[in-house]
Amino acid sequence: MSNQFTYISTFLSFVVALALTHLLAGIASALRTNSLRISLRHALWVGIYVFACVDFWFSLWGLRASTDWSLGFVLYLLALVTVLYIGCHLVIPKIEEDAELDLVAFELAKRRKYMAIFAIYISTAIAANLIISGFVSAIWINVAVLALLVCALRWPQARMQNAATAAILALSAYYAVVFIPAL
Repeated sequence: MSNQFTYISTFLSFVVALALTHLLAGIASALRTNSLRISLRHALWVGIYVFACVDFWFSLWGLRASTDWSLGFVLYLLALVTVLYIGCHLVIPKIEEDAELDLVAFELAKRRKYMAIFAIYISTAIAANLIISGFVSAIWINVAVLALLVCALRWPQARMQNAATAAILALSAYYAVVFIPAL
């Protein structure tokens, strides 16, 4: 493990921590509202983003033996985690403590934005899977997730949204079991 890895992974971990903090703070703020209408599909998307944050952080460990820490490579990783942060920001609504919060309406109005950002994240993650040792075979999972996102973005019907979200969650669970080893 190089000093460069420690230095850069710490920097990237801060961005992941900010993204995860935003998600957790959003959940806590939602629970403090006066009236809360919960959307299971939205809750699953928040879970998908939580998993993506944890996965990014774990995936950094796969770079510990890397000797190429060029500016371009570091900027690529920074762009990837920045897209993840933006998605985490978009999936959480602005929440006023004494207001009513309708997550069903929020999900219907805003899902295309956070799903499109997740599609961009998955697209750029495919390249990361080619670079990080041990993750090349995970590309087919990302391709399947990307196809599901395209379908969900194309067809807004509830049945398609439910199926795509459930399938993305199932693929994420499979990915976690197979590709995220213990440190």
